[in-house]
Amino acid sequence: MSKSGIYQIRNLVNNKIYIGSSQNIRKRWKEHKSRLRNNLHENGHLQNAWNKYGEDNFVFVVMQEIERNELLGSEQWYLDTYNPDYNIATQARASFLHRHHTEETKALFREQRLGVSLSDEHKRKIGMGGLGKSRSGEYVGVSFRKHADRWMARINVKKKEVFLGYYDTEELAAMAYDRAALYYFPDDVLVLNFPDEIHEHDLSRPYEKSFTPIKKTNTSGFRGVTKVKRKNGIKYTSSIGVGSREDCVKVHFGTFDDPKDAACVYDLAQLVLHRVIGKEVPREYLNYPDGTDGFSDEQIEDMIDFLIEKGVAL
Repeated sequence: MSKSGIYQIRNLVNNKIYIGSSQNIRKRWKEHKSRLRNNLHENGHLQNAWNKYGEDNFVFVVMQEIERNELLGSEQWYLDTYNPDYNIATQARASFLHRHHTEETKALFREQRLGVSLSDEHKRKIGMGGLGKSRSGEYVGVSFRKHADRWMARINVKKKEVFLGYYDTEELAAMAYDRAALYYFPDDVLVLNFPDEIHEHDLSRPYEKSFTPIKKTNTSGFRGVTKVKRKNGIKYTSSIGVGSREDCVKVHFGTFDDPKDAACVYDLAQLVLHRVIGKEVPREYLNYPDGTDGFSDEQIEDMIDFLIEKGVAL
């Protein structure tokens, strides 16, 4: 049986902490680790610390097991008492504070909590129409894309579909949907995949897409990466085009066993090419838009030398 309660994620180097609550503590820790390991965590402060100090320097501690109906009040007490360094929100469910909802939206939230099914028309009105659930049948706004071999998140906004990115797990894609839903529909209570984790989303800045749609002909699910069949198994090549369409230089970075490694090399090349012209890399150009800070000066210098060697004018 799942246990609900209050937990903390502690940095063993500087003793800074993150405090949260969940109706299923064990599952919540697995979700945190998955997002942090993939550099896709919604809490930028915690993600940056994880990248800097490494996974081995973080521990997960259950502070108190408590009944589900007491989670909100208890979490607020811990937030006020411990003043955790990594929390973005200082109030439990801060994202929904100071909002006034109609009786209709309150009823919708109650239905969501109780697991009551909503009509197709109701779903359409709140941006869910036509999206359905993931292949596992568990998450809204999530689907599995065979050509990319990854999970895709999307949401309907003003009768237009907004692409939210490809993710390695359906849980990460479901979180992307939740964050976009809270951003695009701030005055309505939506049906969310993780309703007990509303307060953990950083809505202080506009929603930014992590990825732009990848063509269906892309077999890897990553920008600049191609899936190829070799005698020794499936491999992934990484490359980038530099220059105009008429005068484009195709630079190949080699073959990789893991598509994520190939994707990171592509991102590093994008970072270097944009720095040369004094511009930041648009997030939609990258596979991991929040991961560019993780490149070392040595890696950047090596990429510059490699591009020059391949005939790219820097």
